[in-house]
Amino acid sequence: MEWWSLFFNIRKLIFAFIAVTSLLWAIAVSVYISREWHHFMIFQRILVLAVIGINGLSTLLLYLMIVVVFRVWLDLARMLFLLLIHAGAAVMLTLFGHNFSCDIFDGNDSTKICKDVDLAFIIGSWAMTGLSKKLLCFLINELLICMPV
Repeated sequence: MEWWSLFFNIRKLIFAFIAVTSLLWAIAVSVYISREWHHFMIFQRILVLAVIGINGLSTLLLYLMIVVVFRVWLDLARMLFLLLIHAGAAVMLTLFGHNFSCDIFDGNDSTKICKDVDLAFIIGSWAMTGLSKKLLCFLINELLICMPV
């Protein structure tokens, strides 16, 4: 029984870490787009708002996964859903996010700063996808260990 309590504590800790990370990423992207809304084209606005929505939904879903009763199959399905929506957002940002407007950056290094921000968007999206994938692998591993033979 001691092993299960350790598993539940680690599970809650990992869910909380990813939920807080997702919330912080959504806040950072929200502040960025709210300051520079008029510099974005409509497709870029939709893309960034989708990323904010996905991270907000992830935060809510991970919080609910912490407080509701643990069911391996339901957690697995929820994490698969999170992985798919984060991967979809990361792919869309990778394909179309590198053309964000650089008009918002002034100064000598404006091109470098613009490229760094674009790279931060892409890295942040793939990092959230990677965290979701790691958590999904953790749940699958626990499912295989806990299944009766």
